[in-house]
Amino acid sequence: MPNAEDVNNRVKLFFHRLIARRIGQDPSLLDVARCALARQRERADLDCYDEWDRLLRLDAVTLRQVIIQRDERMTRLRSSSPLASVIDVRDPALRRRIWRASRIALEKRGLRAHRPHE
Repeated sequence: MPNAEDVNNRVKLFFHRLIARRIGQDPSLLDVARCALARQRERADLDCYDEWDRLLRLDAVTLRQVIIQRDERMTRLRSSSPLASVIDVRDPALRRRIWRASRIALEKRGLRAHRPHE
């Protein structure tokens, strides 16, 4: 069974896939994210905000590709993402569905990793 941190990281990836899709439909949503980043910076000055600032300067197509990457950098950055303001993640039913799908996907991946090679 996957641990909670792995599931949470997968949930953030799922949400960023949804965000990437929304930005593809409406690139002006990046302005919403830039405003959210400015508000975050008023509360704290973290290095990750500098990284997000650089990312939010990318064109929408490139940004959409970057935010769904599965590397360590994006896994870390998704934890402080100003892009969460682009979609409403407060819906408990949506959160449960995505959390459950994330857990199941990780469990399946774990099962495939532990199968003997034929």
